[in-house]
Amino acid sequence: SPPAWATLVQVEHLASPSDRAREVAVKVLFDNLFFQAPFLTCYFVVTGFLEGLSPAAVYHKTQTNFHAAWAYGVLLWAPLQTANFWFVPVGLQPLAVNIVNVFWKVRLSSISTASRLHL
Repeated sequence: SPPAWATLVQVEHLASPSDRAREVAVKVLFDNLFFQAPFLTCYFVVTGFLEGLSPAAVYHKTQTNFHAAWAYGVLLWAPLQTANFWFVPVGLQPLAVNIVNVFWKVRLSSISTASRLHL
């Protein structure tokens, strides 16, 4: 039997490179459309309530920050996830995402703080 580490470097082989490109494109599209929007909404709502804001202020903060955060998210995560899904072995993909996620949370925090200064 192969060593345990060998399972981390196995790459799925599809019928052709165009199949692989289509798979990666669909994963990136779904990630940006169906994960980012709910995540960003939850992020701004939870941080707003943790800051002690009223429901109306949380709604305003979320409405104000959402589009800028989503635009930054698409600019960051679309190329990153494309490279991640294309080149990084499946077992290491969460590690790659979590490393970048540290910096993404800093950016979200700066967006959130900037809007609070303007309230």
